[in-house]
Amino acid sequence: MGRKTKSKSKTLSAFKKEKSLWKDAATVDAAQQALIQSENNIRMIVDIATTGFPPDDQIVLDYDDFPERLKILMTEIEGIIKDPLSPNAAPETSPIKTLKLFELLIKYQGSEEGWDSVTSDWLQKYANILLSQMRDSDSRGKKSDFDEESQRFMRAFSKYKENYLKEEMKTKDVKEKNTKSKNVENKAINDKAKLATNKRILPNTSMAEMKVEQTKEEDIIIKKTNSDDSNFKDAWKYYDKLVDLKEKDTERNRIVLPRIKCHNMKCFWSVHALVGVNEDVNFGSFVTENSSNNFVGVIYPVSGMVNFNRTYPTRDNMLHPFNAYVPFSCELVRRLSTKDMIMGRLLESSCKDDLCEEESRVGLANLKEELEFASYCEIKTLVIKLTSKYNSNYARYLADWLCQTDRNAQLFIEMDTNINSYKNNITDGGQINSVWEVWSNFRSHMKQSFYSNVHVMLKFSSGNVPDEFLPGSHMLKRWKGEPLVGFSIDYDVLNCHSRFEDVSFPEIVLRSLSTLWNPTYHFLAFSNDNFYLSRTVREKVVAKLKDSLMTLDYDDKYYESHFKHHGNFMLQNPLQPCADNLTSGIYHAFESDTVKYKKYALAIYYALKKCITDQLLEHISNSVIPKELDYVFVEIALLGAGRGQLLTSILWAYKKLTSEAPEKNISIVVHVVEKNNLALLDCRKVYEYIEGFTIKPVNIDMGEWGRQIRDTKSRLPDIIVSELLGSFGCNELSPDLLYEVEALVYHPKQIWIPKIVESYLQPVTNIPALQFLVDEAVFHGEFYGGQGRHNSRRYYKFDDIYAKAKPISPCTDRVYIAQPSPVYKIDNPKYCFTYLHPQYDKLININPEDLSGCAKITFKARSTCDITGFQGYFVATLYEEEGKAVILSSCPHVNKLEAEKYNFECLSTSWFPAFFPLRNAKRLEEDEEFSFEIFRKTDPGGVWYEWRFLRNDGTADELQNENGKEYYIFKNTNLNIR
Repeated sequence: MGRKTKSKSKTLSAFKKEKSLWKDAATVDAAQQALIQSENNIRMIVDIATTGFPPDDQIVLDYDDFPERLKILMTEIEGIIKDPLSPNAAPETSPIKTLKLFELLIKYQGSEEGWDSVTSDWLQKYANILLSQMRDSDSRGKKSDFDEESQRFMRAFSKYKENYLKEEMKTKDVKEKNTKSKNVENKAINDKAKLATNKRILPNTSMAEMKVEQTKEEDIIIKKTNSDDSNFKDAWKYYDKLVDLKEKDTERNRIVLPRIKCHNMKCFWSVHALVGVNEDVNFGSFVTENSSNNFVGVIYPVSGMVNFNRTYPTRDNMLHPFNAYVPFSCELVRRLSTKDMIMGRLLESSCKDDLCEEESRVGLANLKEELEFASYCEIKTLVIKLTSKYNSNYARYLADWLCQTDRNAQLFIEMDTNINSYKNNITDGGQINSVWEVWSNFRSHMKQSFYSNVHVMLKFSSGNVPDEFLPGSHMLKRWKGEPLVGFSIDYDVLNCHSRFEDVSFPEIVLRSLSTLWNPTYHFLAFSNDNFYLSRTVREKVVAKLKDSLMTLDYDDKYYESHFKHHGNFMLQNPLQPCADNLTSGIYHAFESDTVKYKKYALAIYYALKKCITDQLLEHISNSVIPKELDYVFVEIALLGAGRGQLLTSILWAYKKLTSEAPEKNISIVVHVVEKNNLALLDCRKVYEYIEGFTIKPVNIDMGEWGRQIRDTKSRLPDIIVSELLGSFGCNELSPDLLYEVEALVYHPKQIWIPKIVESYLQPVTNIPALQFLVDEAVFHGEFYGGQGRHNSRRYYKFDDIYAKAKPISPCTDRVYIAQPSPVYKIDNPKYCFTYLHPQYDKLININPEDLSGCAKITFKARSTCDITGFQGYFVATLYEEEGKAVILSSCPHVNKLEAEKYNFECLSTSWFPAFFPLRNAKRLEEDEEFSFEIFRKTDPGGVWYEWRFLRNDGTADELQNENGKEYYIFKNTNLNIR
């Protein structure tokens, strides 16, 4: 807010100096209003063109009219800029106004419709005008005025340069376009190299000295730019040199900052043949030395490096690899593994699923020996590389071992990104054409189970990234829905320069990683299979890789990291606020969401202003002789007040209103309605006594309060405020409670906050969630885990345990709250239900008589994937009037746009997405259409949801949670406790 106020004051002061530009304005006040209106129009165009959404206080829910509104607003802006562009007009506008219009045209030109109405000729004229004004300002000794806007000029000119090059290349053929792009890149590289050669920054240079040096260099460049030649290329050079300075300053800052961040990322060294043969004997000192600084541990073969490199000349050696050789001290390995300093790697053998049954039996026997030794050494994390396309035997054997021997072990399945590296052992005529299908087939043989045990890691072994892993592709994004724990990078992938340690990621690999990478819960495994690297060189290489990854602008970081998610996926039961009294901890979590209460405060402020305005207009219309109203009274009902945090929002709105109109006598009474008497006591702590502001605590149910107001014929409230929204909007009975109150206390001029609530659904792939639910059914029954004669788990394989497990429907036929985590979004969110307050008769997909409803929503898969459920969100309009609205949302699409704009300050943390799981994963092909049918059903006791998945061919799954069998939302608190 401070920056906005300062910017407006600076703009208004500039206007006062140049008020002759506004000839049509009769007075200073009228001119100020004209300037403010112009700024609002510009801001509206810029926001729509850059984000697809209007500003935060003007967001509307009807997205279809954006192009039409854009044309209307652009017509208004063209009227503002018509005079400077006419051939008879001289460029006499101020640098500030020219800069604003120039920036507007640049940003609008970047939109899809921009090239139709705004051409590059306009931009070139404005660039020349701006450059001439800059020089005129310097010649008159007013250089400082332009310097205040130099940063905005840089940003504006940056976007113009990109769009200008883009448009120029559209008119040329592909060969010329590639040649020009290459020349531009080479020029930029040469300029940076010259800059780095001429100016080398010492590591011990202080930040103050860096700042002084940067300021001097900028002044020199600006002076050199002010030559007699007014060609547009000079402005381009001016921009290039300023950007070089800015990039150099960024490099200086990175000397310190990335080093601090690197400690948050785990990195392991995956030891292979050339570097580990002689380390079996001195294993303890080897692990300790290589588990410091940039490495937290090593990945070492369980059978030892000697066995790992053997070729097994005889069948006996294959069956008994540990008979003649024990690789290292088992006690030492046990101690190191408890500190997470070592992961074990199993032998890379494809014979476990070989077409020859004898070789397959031998491979499984060898695997049994390794697993027994790993269990004896208490190695809790094992890395297993799949080398065949079909791995049914491997998957079943590992599942049996986890069930019978060690349910605490973790298996990291390493998948090479090159599909050609897998042995084709499929005999049934089927085809597996992608690495994801290999992994999906593997986990399906484990019945989508082992949430805490089976994870996947991707190995990049070549700089040539396959099509499946190209940056931004949906085939790559579907890995977001898998239990991904890390990435393995081989030295062969990296770009090596003059020295071994002087390496960098290939650009395409780095961009692919940016789609999936998150340093909070992903680790990096570095290997050097074909090169011997000393310990010092390895440290330097990994330090550079960590710097690159820690500064990577990975996808959705503003959303996922805002909720402090650390990779442990968790499903929670939704709250039942009508049936249960919430605890102090839950209230505290809600009250820490400052964004929500700021938006509520803004909505309440607008509502109060509207109520007072209506009262003043009504007083004037009813008076024979117009006179000023001496006293204004507003009554507010706060429903479900909790501990009174919304009361602070009402206080803020009241203080702001009285400060704007101190001469008005404004009085407010707030009915604080809360059924939890303990929470109501805490309202006294947040209440601040102010003259004219009164609260009336009411410790009853809001429906009973409404009946009291009706029966006593008390004054009806002017504003009704509530925060009863659930993650899906209506899943905590917000409409059921509010419509009951509305029928009792409604009057035509009443304002409700929120005004509109919409529910949305989105299909997702979330394999960890499905694994979690399957484990609840399989491993938490009476059969599994017994120690008796007939129920000991040691005598049963995984298939036996799965067959005897309880049905999965009690776990999947429920609505959950899903902690934010990476998921693959199969399609965009689609609209489901709408509730309007207080317009009871204008509901959408909802029956107004009992608030039951149904919706059938059709989606289309973006790529081949496995769907596991649907996530639910809401978008609530707290206040809306004349195109101005205050929006509160749990939808990541809406929050993402606001987060980019306001730098994390708009994300509400009170609501996690709702999750409607399916009973099992459904395979979807690319572009396949499917539907989701959801029912909201009610009875006098409560509400429940029923849902099912439908294929495009008409086949439908069984209805889940029929008659509220597994999930039911109670309406009352009168539960019998015996």
